[in-house]
Amino acid sequence: MKYRFVFWISTLAIVLAWQTPAVAQDLKKGFKQLAKANYAQAHQIFESILRQDACQPLANYGLALMYSGQTSTGFDRWRAFEYIQNVPDRLVAADREILQKYTPHWEQVPPIRALIYDSLYAYWHAQVLAQDRTELYEHFLEACANTRWAPVVASAYHQRVFTEVCALDEPNAYEWFIQSFPEAEPVIQAKQERYRWAYAEACLSNKLSAYQDFVRQYPDAPQVAEAMERIALKQKYNKAFLLGKTYPAAHPLFVRVRAEHTPKAEMYMHREAYEAFSRMYEAALRDGVKLSIISGMRTFEQQAMIWNYKWSKLKGDGISRAQNIMVYSSMPGISRHHWGTDVDLNHLTNSYFDKGEGKKVYDWLLRHAREFGFYQVFDGHERAYAEERWHWSYMPVADVCLQEYLSEISYDDLRGFVGEELAPQLRVIERYVKGEGLRTE
Repeated sequence: MKYRFVFWISTLAIVLAWQTPAVAQDLKKGFKQLAKANYAQAHQIFESILRQDACQPLANYGLALMYSGQTSTGFDRWRAFEYIQNVPDRLVAADREILQKYTPHWEQVPPIRALIYDSLYAYWHAQVLAQDRTELYEHFLEACANTRWAPVVASAYHQRVFTEVCALDEPNAYEWFIQSFPEAEPVIQAKQERYRWAYAEACLSNKLSAYQDFVRQYPDAPQVAEAMERIALKQKYNKAFLLGKTYPAAHPLFVRVRAEHTPKAEMYMHREAYEAFSRMYEAALRDGVKLSIISGMRTFEQQAMIWNYKWSKLKGDGISRAQNIMVYSSMPGISRHHWGTDVDLNHLTNSYFDKGEGKKVYDWLLRHAREFGFYQVFDGHERAYAEERWHWSYMPVADVCLQEYLSEISYDDLRGFVGEELAPQLRVIERYVKGEGLRTE
């Protein structure tokens, strides 16, 4: 802008200093012919003047008028634009006198300039929209930011860029668009896509901290309600719960097993699992089968006592000891009994269920237990543990606990018992915990 101003001042100085009487006479002739609609003669005169002085304002103005559509000589917006560039908004007195005498309705330059510019911008913006190319949008907006066509082009530009961002479909691309064009209309959709990606990443991690970070970072996201539900679930089944490091008598998720369901003096189960067991117990009783819980919820401490005791009775290296124990018993921290969803029923040997009362119980469980949500998870096929006909799991809750365990528990959490250092080497989470999630159909 600064240099343009200097240019016009310099031009005016040259015009004032060097415009000769002959040039003034030619200009009068040109505008006189223009006023009479003798356009060919006017055009010839103005071009003749410009061949001597390409910056002569009034000659440029006359040609700009002719090519802008103000006369019937023709319409060429680009040539009109080229000529009007050499015309200052305020003409010198001599030039104004010529216009006042021959073409008074064109005396004011700014309106004509605005008309020419607007015509050019209108044409340019139509071409840009038709070609729909990012670089053309950017060029137009850089050159014509303050024109009335800029908002239309900007809107189309934003949509074009957003289309390219959607083609990439990457979280960083959506974030870039949101930061780069905060007022653009597609920002609303870009935010939705960013929310989608962020929530998918939280779900992939499936960790409490990931969902909490999502809610904190995107409080307006539509997935927040679902994230809050997952947070509540993870806080409900937290690490302490999953590892059995709880006191069941004081924990709201556990309930004491009634005397008619167990021979033990004190036993606990997950409340929902126990309600299902009670219904199954009554159904079995009506069929002449009596179910008895001989083991329910087991704390980490109780499991460690069992583990350490068996370890002390075995000989050999640590690996062989651990593998021998885990034929039928879990390492502390990986037992499903920690969740209160699993029960051992009636007897702890498979042979008991081969005949007599044991076979009657087992056959009934195979036929009806799934009706109440219970499944035999250790069937001796493709499992790390050996078959356990007595071990039944309430899957509606156990499946949830399993998923939470796999997302939240690591080998660093398996501490506090003899042979703890062997857990990663034996891959107990992958082989003994994750492998338990399959159901026997």
